[in-house]
Amino acid sequence: MRCSECYEVNPAWQEVCSRCGHSTLPLRFCPNGHLLPPSVTDCPVCPSMWPDSGPFSGPAILRGVLWADAGRIKDEGAETTLPVVELRDFAKPYAFRVEGSDCLRRIHEDPGNAAVQVLVRPEGVFACLGLDYRTQGARLEFAPLGVSGSLRVGPILIRTVLFDVPDWVEEELAEPGR
Repeated sequence: MRCSECYEVNPAWQEVCSRCGHSTLPLRFCPNGHLLPPSVTDCPVCPSMWPDSGPFSGPAILRGVLWADAGRIKDEGAETTLPVVELRDFAKPYAFRVEGSDCLRRIHEDPGNAAVQVLVRPEGVFACLGLDYRTQGARLEFAPLGVSGSLRVGPILIRTVLFDVPDWVEEELAEPGR
């Protein structure tokens, strides 16, 4: 990677220029133009419109699947259509943005421009629609998705099927190695 200070060519894995010591990491900005530190996805200056999802750490248990009944879902950076998205317990919500008239794109880096976020926790699966896809004046908050629920995001209809995790799995996770 070329240093932006002295233009020395450095290996791609190197984060600091070997000649001048300047950072070789690419500069990233939020939609409002604020400089983002390395590995930070949410701008610390801009207020987030999304509700707080609260901290979570634990095993990534499969809680269900999500698919586009009317439309397609693609992963960020890929052009192949995903048949389903596995919904697992995860620290951050799954975020999707609308592309075109029939595509939801899963985004990993900046969930601020998402159309919908899906939060998966042991107590259930919840969804929150972005401001552009809600009724005016409605507050942004996560609402539970039913066992066999559907959600319309603009022109795209997404459906979920949630799995009932057996009690013994939850008990084993609460008391590992009983």
